[in-house]
Order: sequence, then C-alpha cells, then structure tokens
Amino acid sequence: AERFEEAAAQLTEAKCLDPSDTITQGLLELAHLQAWEAQGIPVLRVGSYEAAKQLAQQYTKPGTEAKAAGAAAFRAGDLRAATMHLEEALELDPSDEVALRLLEGARLRAWEAQGMPVLRLGGYRAAEGLAEQYGQIAQMNMAVLKDWYADAGLPEEQDLKQQDLSDLLKLVTVWQALPLAELHRECAQRGVPIGASAGGPGDGEVQRQQLAKQLLLQERMAAWDARGFQARRIGDVYAVIQVVETFERISRMSSEDLFAWYQGLGFPKEKDMEVKELADLMKTITIWQALPVEELQKDCLKYKVSVDVELQCRNMEERRHRLTDKLLVRNRIEAWEARGYQAWRLGTPEAVVEVITQHAQIEQMSKEELLEWYKGCGFPEEQGLQSTEIADLFKKVALWSAFPLPEMQKECSLCGVTVPDEPGAVDDEEKHKLALVDKLLVHERMRAWDAQGLQASSIGDVDKIIRVIEEHIGKMDLPELLDWYRGLGLPEERHLGREELAALARLLPLWEVLPLELLEQQCKDKGLQPIQACADGEEQCRNALMQDLLLHERMKVWDDKGYQARRIGNSDSVMQAVERYEHFSHLDDAELETTYLAAGLPQGGGRAGSMRREDMLRNIKTVMIWELLPLKELLKECESHCLPSQTRQVGFGLATDDDKRNELIHRLKVDMRVSTVFTVPGQPKPIVGDRPDGADTMVRRRPVAHAEPLVPDPCPEEELGSSSPSVESMPPLEEEDDGTEGILPPGMAGDHIADADGGDLLDWYADGGPAPSSAADSRLIDDRGPEAGGGADEGATGLRGLEQCGPAEDRVLLLRFVAKLHELELTLDEVPDAEAA
Repeated sequence: AERFEEAAAQLTEAKCLDPSDTITQGLLELAHLQAWEAQGIPVLRVGSYEAAKQLAQQYTKPGTEAKAAGAAAFRAGDLRAATMHLEEALELDPSDEVALRLLEGARLRAWEAQGMPVLRLGGYRAAEGLAEQYGQIAQMNMAVLKDWYADAGLPEEQDLKQQDLSDLLKLVTVWQALPLAELHRECAQRGVPIGASAGGPGDGEVQRQQLAKQLLLQERMAAWDARGFQARRIGDVYAVIQVVETFERISRMSSEDLFAWYQGLGFPKEKDMEVKELADLMKTITIWQALPVEELQKDCLKYKVSVDVELQCRNMEERRHRLTDKLLVRNRIEAWEARGYQAWRLGTPEAVVEVITQHAQIEQMSKEELLEWYKGCGFPEEQGLQSTEIADLFKKVALWSAFPLPEMQKECSLCGVTVPDEPGAVDDEEKHKLALVDKLLVHERMRAWDAQGLQASSIGDVDKIIRVIEEHIGKMDLPELLDWYRGLGLPEERHLGREELAALARLLPLWEVLPLELLEQQCKDKGLQPIQACADGEEQCRNALMQDLLLHERMKVWDDKGYQARRIGNSDSVMQAVERYEHFSHLDDAELETTYLAAGLPQGGGRAGSMRREDMLRNIKTVMIWELLPLKELLKECESHCLPSQTRQVGFGLATDDDKRNELIHRLKVDMRVSTVFTVPGQPKPIVGDRPDGADTMVRRRPVAHAEPLVPDPCPEEELGSSSPSVESMPPLEEEDDGTEGILPPGMAGDHIADADGGDLLDWYADGGPAPSSAADSRLIDDRGPEAGGGADEGATGLRGLEQCGPAEDRVLLLRFVAKLHELELTLDEVPDAEAA
C-alpha cells in the first residue's frame, strides 16, 4: 500500500505539470485503486473510479478499521466475528450504510445457520422479528407451552415433552411469518390443500392463519400416526383428536375400571389376565370405531373375517358396528386359543365364555368340594391325590362338555377312545355326548393310573382298577405293611420304609387282576422264564408267576443295597445273605466282634477291639457275598482284586467246584487281611480300625522306584502240577545293613536269611500268634450240609500244616516275605496274623 501511495504522489505531481496528460491520469487512478485495495477497501468490485473514490472516502471515516475487519470476517465465513466488528463500526459511525448492510447480511446468515428460515421471509425486519420470537419461545416453561397447545384446540398428551412443544411452536411462528407465496409452497410440500382465497383487503392475513393452522394439524397427524394412532388411515383430524383423547383417558383408568368395562362387553374375567391386555384391547376398539368402513373391511380381510352380510347394510354406522363386533370376537378367540381354551374347536364365543366361567368357578372350589365331585364321578379317594390334579380334570370335563359333537368325536379319536355310532335324534345326541364325555374321563384317569405304575391300560377294566385302589393301596400303616411283608416269606430288613413297602404292596393286587397272558409277558420282559404249562389250573399258574415277579423286584432292591443279587443269581441264597446280615446287625458290639474274629476276618492294626462296628459289618457282608458267588463270578472277583484266579491241584484226583470256590474265597479273605497292612502307592487306605494308642495303622514305606509284588504271578496252566512258582524267577533280595531287630530272629538279618534253617524260620513265624482255622471252617454262611463237617486241622493252612506238607520252595518264599517286611520297616505289632501271611 505504501508503494502505491508513493506512486500516486509522484503521478499527482506529474499531473500538475501537464493536466492534459491522459496517460498520467489513468496511471494515477490505477495507483489509487491498488492502494485502496491494499488497505482492505474492495474498490475493484465497484463499477467506476468515482464509485471507488466514494467508497474509499467512506472507509476513511471513523470505524473504518472495524468495518474492514468485519468485511474480512464476513468473507471468511466467521459470522460471529463479523457481527462483532460491524456492530463496533456502526457505533463509531452510525451513518455508515455499508457497515449496516454487512451487519444485516451477517445476522441473516447466522440465523439461518441456527435453523431459522429467515431468508424465506423477504426482509430483514421480518427476520429480526422471527429471531426475537424464537428467543421468547426458548424462555417459555412447560406450563406456558401446554397452555398454548390447548388453546390451539389440540388434546392433552402425557408423552409430549417440552422440547416437542417448543419446536412445534417455532414451526407455527415461522408459518405465520412467511410471505403468502412461501406459505403456499410450504403447503404444497406437506400435502396441505390450499382453498380459494376470499376477496377483500384482509383476505391474505386470514388465509395465512388458516394455512398455518392446517399445517399445524398436518404436523400433528404425522406425529400421531408415528405413535400408533393410525391417523393416516382414519383421515379425519378431528376423529384422530378424539382417539388421542380416549387413549389418554384409558391410560388413567384403574384396573377395576378396565375389568368392569371388559365384563360390560359380556366377557368373563379371566385368571392371569393383565391390565395392559385390557388397555390395549380398549385402544384397539377405539381405533376400529374411528376408522372408515373401507378401512374396517381391510382389517376384516386381513384377519379372515367374513364381510359378505355386512356389505348389504346401507347404513354405514350399522355396518361399522357389525364389523367392529366381528373383529372384537376374532381378537378374543385368538387370545382364548393362546390360553389353551381351544376356542376354535368350541366354535362360538358363547361356548368359550361358558367354559371360562366354569374354569373360574372350579379354581374357587375347596379341596373338599373338588374331592366330592371326583368321588361323585365314581372314582375312589386316592392317597396323595392333589387338589390341582382334580381341578385340572374337572376343567377338562367342562371343556369336553362344551365341544360340538364332531369335535368331541375327534377328541375321542385323538385319545384312542372307541366312538359308538352317531345317533339320529337331538335327545340321543345329547346322551351320546354325555357317553363320550364319560369315556374321555375314564381314559384320562387310566392314563394317570398308568403314570402311577398301576398298569391300568394293561388291565383294561376300570372297575378292577378302582377295586384295587379301594382295597389295597394306601390303607395300611407301617406295622401292618411289615406284617404283610413277613407273611410273604421274605427276610425282615432294617430300615424298610413305608414308601418301599407300599410300592411293593401295590404290585401284588395289580398282578392278581392282570390278564394271565400279560403277566407272562411281563415275566419275559424282565428276563424271567414263565411256566410253560400249569397242571393245577390258571390260579396256581398265576401265583407262580407272581412269586417270580415278586422275587425279581426284591432282587433288584437287594442288588441296589449291595448284596450283588444279580451276580449271585439265586434268590434263596440272596435271602439267606440278607437274613444272616440282619442277624449280625442286631448283635451287640461284643457279640459282633466275637463273630467277626471267629470268621478270621482282619483286625485293624492286628489288635482286637480296634475295628469300628460299621467296618466289621461291611467286611462281613463282603465275605458273605463271596461265599455265595458262583465259581465264574468268584474268578472275576479275584481278577478284579489282581489276585491269581487259578487254583492248585488237590492231592488225589481233580478238584471239585467246591474245592475251587473254597480256595478262591480263602484267597480273597487273605487279600482282605493283607490289605489292612500293605498299601499300593497312590491307592486309598484300606478300611481298618483305629489303633487303641492312636497310632497310624498304615504301613510306613520307604520311597522306592517301584513296589515288588508280595505274591508272585500264577503259573501257566501247563505248570499247574508244581505246587509253587520257581524260586529262580523271583527278584533278588535287596541287601539291608540294619533295621532287622524285632523282626527277624538272631543270625537271620540281611544276607543270612537265605542260610537260615527252615525250622528256625517257622518257629519265628509261628510266634506271631495262633494259626487260624481253615477257610471252610470260618464260613459265615454254611451251605455244606451236615456231612461237610471237618475239624480245625482238616485242610489247615497254618504254619504247622506248612511245615508238614509244604515243599522246600515255600520256605524260600517265606524268606522273601520276611525280607519284604524288613524293606517296609514293619514292626512286630504291624505284622499280620499267620494266615494272612
């Protein structure tokens, strides 16, 4: 700017020397223009030098700098800064027209950016007034806005928020401020029809007010339609206003008022019916009543409601009323169907209403009333029969009774109930329906009795089932049931409960009335072999089958109680085991311990009196089961205990099954006793008694890489002739430096064991206690008969017997056993008895 001003000064001086020099004049004007433009005066945008000169003069007035800054901010789009600078320029020079125009332009653009359509108003004054009204609306509270909304003729709405009312009032203010042409354009965009304008000077303002009101109503119609009032379908804004007012009134109704309205329609009050369902139904009916008939017919077609008869009605209100009633019935039938009332099958709303009413009455009945109805149907009173079960049955009867005859026949077909031929007369039809209801009722009870295990469908005769229930089930108390149980020849058991006995007592009368062929089929299904022929008659045959089924049921129970009845297989043997175990369980502690020790069973820690009662009973039960198991199962039992299952040959001839069983039982008992001392690493502690001194009865082991087996593997079958496995196959003994005092006799520690005399070793071994009796003599259940006999010395396996008949290799094995005791650091108190060793 300074360079242009300097050039202008020089050119002015040249112009003074030669005023006629046009070139100098042109250069002077150009220098002035560039200097003004550099100062921020937009002179290049005006049409001539004179206009630019006048503009420059304006800028040289007070506030020129503020105006220039405002203009620059206006061009940059910073409307806030432009307004501030231009207001400052006008304060310095109120007559500055340029600053005034710039300020108005900046304010118009700012209002437009805030959402005010001021550019459509046609003038700054109208825009300024609209902005002022916007400011006033922003200051209004909710009460003032609601008053304005009500004064406009619009209904009160609880869901309207303050911001919604404020925005709506601003829209109305804009419509009232728009020029008439812009207002017409607004109506065209929103689909509001423009009526013919009345003549006269004030018609424009009247038309503006009317159009603004139409736009307001159109705006509310769109909002109401979005809220579910179906305003578009109703079409009439005043009808929609009535719908909105009704909806608001419904939302304020109490539950009592809603139920009273519902019952006033002729519908009964239903259980678990919610208030919201009633309110929604009332709102739906309100909309149906406001819809045009054409829209109602569309709803009828949508929900498959016939409209043929109603189309013949010339009275539109009557047609509307009929269509609304049909839609209401359709709505209720769908709701009733969803609740399980089978409304479609009942056919008419009157029938459904009758069923609902009866159901409500049934729910109010006491248990005594329900039971009286149940017994009045011919059924007996049953133990455990709940009132809810009777009520459900009563409701089903009410539903069946309301069915039309075709639906009742269909129900019978679905349930598998035989339907007799249809009658002809109406009276016969009613009797026919009653007969079908009775058949369905009996079928339902038969199903319930089947679920209780009464096998009603198999018996097929309801009278027999009723007789069984009346005579047998639920009539006896526990002492009577125990007497009945003992009368069956079954062993008495402790802890027999009433439920277990009652379940068993229920089976026998059922088997008595069950057809014989079905009784035989039940035996086959349970794996029992029914009797092929019964010479004494059907009754004896039935008794035999019932005996087999009874024992089968008890065998299942005894197997669950741990008697392994399925493995034993013989019911007499299992009953003997149950009876003997019950005998032992009734002994006092001293008698039980005496019996326990006499059977040669293991003592906890090798001391008497250290076994708990439950442990002794458990061991007794286990040994009794072993004594009753067949040979095949005994072999499996030995294998499950990792014991040899092969048996030795006897001295003369082949071993009998009894010999093999005795040897295997003895082997299992020995394993039980040894298990009280020796444990395998990682396995649970065996069940033994607590030592009197509180010391641990478990064997203390040294940490070794692996445990050597205490009993060598059995010989293969081709080597059964040898009485013992080969000594050379045994692993070498570990050398021990010390720790043998108290275990081995003098001179037998460490390497001297192999050199020990067999007699010395047996003398030491026998010092552990007296030799027990043989396995056969210590049986808990004796089934050998009077000739089996045998004293304690017969077949003895004590040390003296070993000394007399055992081969030399057995002595070496005994040495190895003693070395194993040493390895495990056993004391004499922890060494098991002679037979266990």
